[in-house]
Amino acid sequence: MCYNFKKKRGSKFYFASGLQKAWRSYIQLNKNLKHHNVADEKYNVLKVVGLVSIQPFFGGEERIDSEIRLNGTAPILTLKQTDWFWNAFLPLGEPYNRDHPVVNVSGRYAVDISKMNLPPTIVVVAGFDILRDWQIRYYEWLKKSGKEVYLMDYPNMFHGFCLLPELPESNQLISEVKDFIHNVLNKVFTTLIRNLKQVTLSVPLL
Repeated sequence: MCYNFKKKRGSKFYFASGLQKAWRSYIQLNKNLKHHNVADEKYNVLKVVGLVSIQPFFGGEERIDSEIRLNGTAPILTLKQTDWFWNAFLPLGEPYNRDHPVVNVSGRYAVDISKMNLPPTIVVVAGFDILRDWQIRYYEWLKKSGKEVYLMDYPNMFHGFCLLPELPESNQLISEVKDFIHNVLNKVFTTLIRNLKQVTLSVPLL
């Protein structure tokens, strides 16, 4: 699910490095590629135990409600800008339009992820983000596919609000991401300790 026309950056998003590095990893890398990088195990040198998807940049050929309703009124993003980004990102010609699964990850050409071992995920959305409905579709697709996924909704915020520490919601998001990471790591360490105990008990005494 990492397509050959987009070179992999080589960086990894993982929780074991601590909250600060995990946060930096997400901000620095292309948000859209997080899902593809995590879903395709052959690209994972490290075991990814959780995914924080902050306002992922998904789209499609269809114009959905949040794009129509908020275009020209929401801060930061407009349809003209998002269309330009997709045109710059995708190769020319078919099948490389906005319904390609690298863009419309949960659309009609979506890869079946029901049997994939995807990590727990949180999807962060904002009320005044024109991509909001695409992000909610992504959340619903993960949930329908049987994945552990949580939705964090900031109804009064806009695309990229997390980069503005002056906003109380930005600090609230950091706190909620911290709690999510803490809970995921607790489960990981609990499982690790349980497995170590089982191995220890299975080793015969000399």
